Amino acid sequence: MTQPLHRFAGAGTALENLRAHAERLGQLQRHVSAALPAHLAALCHVANLKGETLLIHADNGSVAAKLRQCAPQLLTVLTGQGERIDAIRIATRPAQVKPPPRPATVRRISAQTREEMNALAAHLPADDQLRAALERFVRHSRSEAPPLEDRGQETLD
Repeated sequence: MTQPLHRFAGAGTALENLRAHAERLGQLQRHVSAALPAHLAALCHVANLKGETLLIHADNGSVAAKLRQCAPQLLTVLTGQGERIDAIRIATRPAQVKPPPRPATVRRISAQTREEMNALAAHLPADDQLRAALERFVRHSRSEAPPLEDRGQETLD
């Protein structure tokens, strides 16, 4: 059961102040996004409001340079919408790029190794952790591909 955050935060508590600040930043983000061209708005984010100085993070240097050019007009638009902002600071903060996930490791074992591991696991007690690990390893590993002669294919001589 989820409940709104403001239900747990009383008036004047640190949590209430944090919630109010987050809502204000969200409102400023909407105003900034509406005031900027779409291609620029998608690459910048309202980061903080300290006193009457708005901090905006740009995803790269070229966006930061363009935002610095647009800052006076943006300041005029925001003050026209009733926001009390005296200055806008722009900082470059590249978006966090997650590295691609590593491909799954495919374990290949020979048929002989598979049989030997199964035999070893069979000699261990049923509740032994090593037995469970060996059985899981054998279950999740693939057999090596049989040689060409065993596959019924002809080899060229």
